[in-house]
Amino acid sequence: EAVVDRESGALPDELVEMLAWMDIPLIRYPGGTDVDRLDWTDRVDGAYGRQNQTRPISITSQGKISNHFGYDEFLELAETLDTEPLIVVNFRDALLDTPGMQAPEIKAPGLKAAAEHAAALVAYCNARADGDLPPRLQRWADLRARNGRHPPWGVKYWQIGNETFTYLPELIGHSGSADPKVQARWLIDRVVTIAHAMREVDPSIVVLFDQRFGLPQLTPLVVEDPGFRGAVDFQAVHLYAPGGVRQLFRGDREIVAADQPDQTLWYAYVGMPGHFEEDRVLAMPDNTPALANGRRVAVTEWNWVGFGPMGMEDPGLRAMAQALGSANLLHGMIRQGDRIALATQSMLVGTSWKIAAIHVDVNGHRPPYFSASGLVAGLYSREHGASRLAVRATSPQPAVVQDMRVVGWGVHTAANPLPWVDLVATRNEETLYLHVIQRSFSQAQRVSVDVSALIDGDATAEVYHVEPRPDDDPGVDRDDAARLRHAVAPVLGGRVDLDLPARSVTVVKLSIPPSP
Repeated sequence: EAVVDRESGALPDELVEMLAWMDIPLIRYPGGTDVDRLDWTDRVDGAYGRQNQTRPISITSQGKISNHFGYDEFLELAETLDTEPLIVVNFRDALLDTPGMQAPEIKAPGLKAAAEHAAALVAYCNARADGDLPPRLQRWADLRARNGRHPPWGVKYWQIGNETFTYLPELIGHSGSADPKVQARWLIDRVVTIAHAMREVDPSIVVLFDQRFGLPQLTPLVVEDPGFRGAVDFQAVHLYAPGGVRQLFRGDREIVAADQPDQTLWYAYVGMPGHFEEDRVLAMPDNTPALANGRRVAVTEWNWVGFGPMGMEDPGLRAMAQALGSANLLHGMIRQGDRIALATQSMLVGTSWKIAAIHVDVNGHRPPYFSASGLVAGLYSREHGASRLAVRATSPQPAVVQDMRVVGWGVHTAANPLPWVDLVATRNEETLYLHVIQRSFSQAQRVSVDVSALIDGDATAEVYHVEPRPDDDPGVDRDDAARLRHAVAPVLGGRVDLDLPARSVTVVKLSIPPSP
């Protein structure tokens, strides 16, 4: 919104090139909690019932949205980037007794209006122009054609609502009962009704819905319901840590971050997000409701978020904590790839939150740059295999003892002892990839990896390090403190020795000879 061209709605070429480098498989739009307080028709031209044909400005909890970057602009960008779009529809309106922010021509209150409004968006994106849908829906597909896009956009992935825990507990009283079973039925009926209305337009769509909606007593009643399971393909979760840091504890004693050496804080923060199991980091524990009930999940927001009293004033330390935290989640999701169906990093482009993959100066004084988490996400997306290989450590792992608890968006305790090195191996038919996190605060590590099961001989490996910027390589901004460096390493006798910088994330790429 802040950087698009006000006439065309297009992003600057330089930004599109950076997005293309990231090789992103899927982008969610719109993001954030405001989607449940917005009317999607404000983001297309010529919407029915609008008195002024220019797109209106939307007022949200975060401020004003110009709507210059709407659905057609987003879907055109997704097509340019060859990425799958994931579109989120308003769910909050379905919980209201009176219409929320629906289109003027829809007069029915609550659920019926919300379901039809979501179906109209599916029609705008996916239905054929001059097709045979009911006229109240077909006109939206015809409008898309008049707006310049005759063939359907063909959006496969759809999410109903976002972070429903921000409003569902407040609105559950609209169910008319304090009985959890009645409340669960009320919620299920709304999810199923919206999903059914959307699938009446396009039966092939994939539907997502939150698995955490702020009412733990309802969770098993909802997610195990056959109707809900039939309507929802993937349950969505958000993975953040440490996030909104408010307090630090050692045992039962609260400590002041500013009084702690950077090294102590470093190990407390880089052990998360993630859950450690036998020295390996996982994205989420097996008792997560969706995993526990056998469903595959969609991680529709994930990132390392270090807001709060970090205590580490050096931007390079903060950037690399972000890089390693993001890699932790990627390693965890790779290891749980049989159960995590898709994931989208939060945020992609931003002007203020430093976790955005690409940070843009809204005033144009500095060029855009990749954050540390954006470098890691882009590197892993570009360089990874489709299959995960077994990895076995043959010598004791160096580790550090740390005893800090972090209170923010939840209470988090990193592994203790915390291993310095974590390695995941993936492959394609012709390429082997080693993904390595090196958590040591100050010591480089040499790791020797035996790859002779796949590469029995001599070769050369491509090596990519996300590492702190040195003094002689300043970035465009003080927070542009991580860089991507390319190197090579010899493979001798089926073994590659890797020199891992302190506080780094590394990906190694090796060609696999064809089988005889």
